[in-house]
Amino acid sequence: NQNRLTRYLKNRRNGLMNFYFLKRSSRSSQFVLLKLQNTRNIVFSIAFNKPECVEVMLLAWKKYGKNTQLVIIDNSSDSNARSQIKELCFANRNLYLALPKNPEWHPNRSHALAMNWVFYNIVKECKPIHFGYLDHDCFPFNNFDLNKKMNEFFIYGEKRISEKYPELWNLWAGFCF
Repeated sequence: NQNRLTRYLKNRRNGLMNFYFLKRSSRSSQFVLLKLQNTRNIVFSIAFNKPECVEVMLLAWKKYGKNTQLVIIDNSSDSNARSQIKELCFANRNLYLALPKNPEWHPNRSHALAMNWVFYNIVKECKPIHFGYLDHDCFPFNNFDLNKKMNEFFIYGEKRISEKYPELWNLWAGFCF
């Protein structure tokens, strides 16, 4: 939005939503933090209302995830999907963390809030050597060892170039370590 006042107000609103969301607690965060103690390599997969994607992710991770702990972070807005994702994680003995109800309605901002919550409430507490984020529908299909991958890189992921400012880039949030 090119209107400076509108942009300012939206940025303030987004900042306030992020600030308050980060302060919300999750019932399962202490359990997950306990399980992640001394874990060196962690991939957080942000799930959203798609149990079938989580099921494929869990199967693919069992086969291809090496020396890297997968944690399913449930950002689902649908309570039925949350129940199914939780059951899948427990049945597959995989760590599951249900985020507090996300106040954001825009999918990109909801995902950003989820990633921020994980960073500030989990990553900063357990201090892994390497960590990253993987969308629930991005499955490994070859051996994936985060430690080996990160020995070659400081950051790793899919680089996206700004259309407006080609000298600027970011890592895609669905595949960044």
